[in-house]
Amino acid sequence: MFNSVDYVHNSGNFSLASDAQTLVTEISELLYCESIDQSRIDYFMTVLNELDPSYWNSAWINYLQTGVDVQVKIRLDALFSKMINAPEFQLM
Repeated sequence: MFNSVDYVHNSGNFSLASDAQTLVTEISELLYCESIDQSRIDYFMTVLNELDPSYWNSAWINYLQTGVDVQVKIRLDALFSKMINAPEFQLM
């Protein structure tokens, strides 16, 4: 079974997992054959941040400090699901 937290934390594919924009951009570069525009990045970032731009950063740092991955796992699973079901993924 795919462990989204372990993948993001340990794969070496992500330069700054605590930054929602960087993380979404880097995931999109792995999943999609063409770059996505800023409006799509913003759309996917809402999965991580909801209405609070600092939420993801705080959640990721909390995970790194405590090892408790519940908050970040829920967000990452939702993000990967949304990105894989997006029209951009279907173009591959």
